Amino acid sequence: MNRNRSRSEQKSLVEGHTFSVPSITGNPFTPELVSAVHSLPSLQASLGEITDSLRTIRNLTEEISDIKKDLWEEDGFDHRIKLIAQQQVDGEDELQQLRQENRSLREDVNMLKCIVINLERTVIKNQNEIIDLKSRSMKQNILIHNLPEEDGENLFVKIPELIKTHFKVDTSFANIHRNGPKIQGKPRTITGRLNKFTDKDLILQAQRENKNQRTEQAEEIDQNSSLQHNSTFFITPQTPIELSENRKKLLELNSKYWKANVKTRIVGEKLVFPNGSIHRDKVQKPKAEQILGMDQAEREAL
Repeated sequence: MNRNRSRSEQKSLVEGHTFSVPSITGNPFTPELVSAVHSLPSLQASLGEITDSLRTIRNLTEEISDIKKDLWEEDGFDHRIKLIAQQQVDGEDELQQLRQENRSLREDVNMLKCIVINLERTVIKNQNEIIDLKSRSMKQNILIHNLPEEDGENLFVKIPELIKTHFKVDTSFANIHRNGPKIQGKPRTITGRLNKFTDKDLILQAQRENKNQRTEQAEEIDQNSSLQHNSTFFITPQTPIELSENRKKLLELNSKYWKANVKTRIVGEKLVFPNGSIHRDKVQKPKAEQILGMDQAEREAL
């Protein structure tokens, strides 16, 4: 009975994880059994370590499972990487398409540049031709300024008589008229087309001579004479307004330089300095090829 109780006590002690070697009063245990009983605590520790390891492995397994889900499920990393790769492919296709469109747009822009520049050149050429045609059509025309108007005046008779009296030139007109609507208190300019072109130079030359000479005969004109009433009129050649504006500008510049003791002179439509150089505006109107940023090679290729 003592033997059975000892075994039962040993079993309960093992199950309670408390081990002690009971005193042996009866038949002694075999050495193997005693060694096994002594090794139970280390076995228990090993079992605990194994349990912890298994728990860690289970946690790692769960984490690996989660990682696999993140990698391979529909919204996982693999799916996202594939989407990114596809987007890159699509982006390269779009980039290639944009490059082609950009190349095409460059060609269109270059073509438009050529069209604009050629149009500008054509416009300038046409403007110059129009001005030249206007000048030719006005070649025999003169303008008579500041001549008071009279009711019922016959300019075909009146003007040749004035020119004969003041400039000693016999002339006649193919056409002559006052310009524009009548203005109260201000005589309208007269445009006359001479029958002879040579008369124009004679009239203008005689007018210059009269301006430079102040004779007693001119100062003693009868105060009641109609000629004295008309003595303030003057004559200019008719030119296109573009040339008139340029001429006015040149005259102003010429006067300015003369006041600064620079002896400039007007030659044609240019202001020439004493050293032969030609006056140019400090700020030039930009040309289309300059605005469009074309280089010399591109301009020459037009």
